[in-house]
Amino acid sequence: MRQNPEASLQRAVVQYLSLLENQRRLYFFAVPNQGGAGLKKRGAVLKGLGQRAGVSDLVIMYGSTGGVPKTAFVELKAPSGSMSLAQHLFADQCERFGFEYHVVRGLDEMVNLIETWGLVRVRAEKKTRSP
Repeated sequence: MRQNPEASLQRAVVQYLSLLENQRRLYFFAVPNQGGAGLKKRGAVLKGLGQRAGVSDLVIMYGSTGGVPKTAFVELKAPSGSMSLAQHLFADQCERFGFEYHVVRGLDEMVNLIETWGLVRVRAEKKTRSP
C-alpha cells in the first residue's frame, strides 16, 4: 500500500490537536472531502448535500487571549504539495469573510501556529554554549 504523506501528516496533527482538545484549549473537526476512484456516485450525493470541493481539511475553534471566539480553517499539505484551484477559491472566501486560513506543511508548523494563538506556552529556545 502506498503511503500518503498528507494522510500521515493529518494523523499526526489530529493526535496533537486531540491532546489540546482534552485540555479544553480548542475544539476541532476534520472535513472528509477527499475524492478517489469509485466515488463518483457517492460524490454526486455528497455534492447534493452541500459538500464542496476545496474546503479545508480541518476546522479549529478556539478562544483568543481576549476571550473572543475564533475559527480557523487549516489545509494540510505535504512539503511538495500544491493547492488546487478549488482550495485557492475557498481560501479567498475565508479571507473575504474574515476567517483565518492556514496552509500547514508539517507538525512543527501546526505547533507553531497553536503557539501564535496563545493556546500553549512558546517552547524554550535551546541555549547554545559559548566556547
